[in-house]
Amino acid sequence: MNKLMEWLTKSTTMQKQQLATAAESSVPSLRLAAKGYRKEGELDISAEFAARIELAAEGLDVDVELRREHLCKTCSQCPYFLNHKTP
Repeated sequence: MNKLMEWLTKSTTMQKQQLATAAESSVPSLRLAAKGYRKEGELDISAEFAARIELAAEGLDVDVELRREHLCKTCSQCPYFLNHKTP
């Protein structure tokens, strides 16, 4: 299970709505992205959308950390991002 799907599974309805609103998205769009709508179950989220999700998830008390390197293959391979991670 990918991190976004795990987060959606463990979060409350209110947390899902808060994440979607803060990420300028919708709960159905987050679910669709979490199901890997283009890559047979693998996440296929843009770097921009991954950043919005990461920032929106901060402060929501769910036992799964949503970091952009877990959400976007491009971010996980980016030399700039890998060299400038915050702890």
